[in-house]
Amino acid sequence: MSDWVDFRQVKEQVRLADVMRRYGVSLEASPGCLRGRCPLPTHNSKDSMLSFSINTAKNVWACHSQSCIAKRGGAIGGNVLDFVAVMERCTIRYSALLLKEWFGVAGPAFRRTMERSMDEPGTCIRVLGFRLFGVDPFHPYIASRGI
Repeated sequence: MSDWVDFRQVKEQVRLADVMRRYGVSLEASPGCLRGRCPLPTHNSKDSMLSFSINTAKNVWACHSQSCIAKRGGAIGGNVLDFVAVMERCTIRYSALLLKEWFGVAGPAFRRTMERSMDEPGTCIRVLGFRLFGVDPFHPYIASRGI
């Protein structure tokens, strides 16, 4: 597992519904959300059957059970990183690394930006701040670097 993780990219690329399937949690679909019994290990209420919900548009979750909220220090819910951190009893960083591995999250977001900018003819690579002219794209070194 690589040490680098882009938290924003993980949150954008990994859907909570997919994480639920990975944990074997089945929830009922409602318009714009998923509802059901809370799968978190911090949940111990036997009475709250539909306390857990996921807003699929925002990719966030919440458990409104008072026992679950109390065990999580007053937190009602969170994002995909928070969910895995509670399920695995680990840090947010480690949960991001797990999600990156489980769901094959691509490398850093800046690489995708660079690739997109290189596909557009005549664009300047902002990191360098200048354009290169007269470069032979068929030179073996240049070709091997993908420039």
